[in-house]
Amino acid sequence: MKMYWRGRKQAKDLCNRRLRILYDLHCIDKFYPPAPIGEGSMPAHIVLDYAGAKALDIDLVKIRELPLTFKHHTLVAEYRIKAYRHGFSWGRREERLGPVVADIYYPEHRIAVEVDRGTEYLKTLRRKTENYNRLRGKVNRVIFVTSGSKNRIDYFCDRLQLPDAGCHVDDLDKLLSELKKIKNIV
Repeated sequence: MKMYWRGRKQAKDLCNRRLRILYDLHCIDKFYPPAPIGEGSMPAHIVLDYAGAKALDIDLVKIRELPLTFKHHTLVAEYRIKAYRHGFSWGRREERLGPVVADIYYPEHRIAVEVDRGTEYLKTLRRKTENYNRLRGKVNRVIFVTSGSKNRIDYFCDRLQLPDAGCHVDDLDKLLSELKKIKNIV
C-alpha cells in the first residue's frame, strides 16, 4: 500500500495495524483475482466481510470468483477510455447490428469494435467475421482488439472483407493514433 504524506513509515505501520484488526474481526477480507497463467498472483483487493457488512447494515453475499464477463467488460471499458482520450466519442456499447452485436459502435463513422479475450474458439471468430461481412454498407470498418495471441488478430482480419484494423490490447494506443490519421475518423 502506498502512502503519500510525511512520516510515511509510521503511517504505513499504523494503517497496516488497523487493517489487520479489521481483518481479524472479519470486517474486511482479502480477495485475489485470478492471474493469467505464468504471471504470478494479482494484488489483493480489500473487500467487505460479514462483520463489516453487519456493522454497516448491508446484506452481504460473498463472491469468491469474478464473473466470466468481468475481463471482457474491463477490456471494453479500457478501449472506450483510451479511444475517448484520442478524440473519439464514447460510442455505443453492445449495439445490435443485424446478425452481430458489436462491443462498441460509432454510428457517426459506422465503425464497429470487436473486443476479444482470446478465449473463444476460432469457429466463433469465423462466425463473427461472416456476420460482419454481411453488414457492408451499414459498417465501414471493423476494429478487432484482443488480449489473446497475434494469431487471433490475423485469423479475424484475414477473413474480414471490410476495412479492418486489429491489435493486441497492449498496442491499443498505437492503433488509435493511426486511426486518428485516417480522414474523417475522429
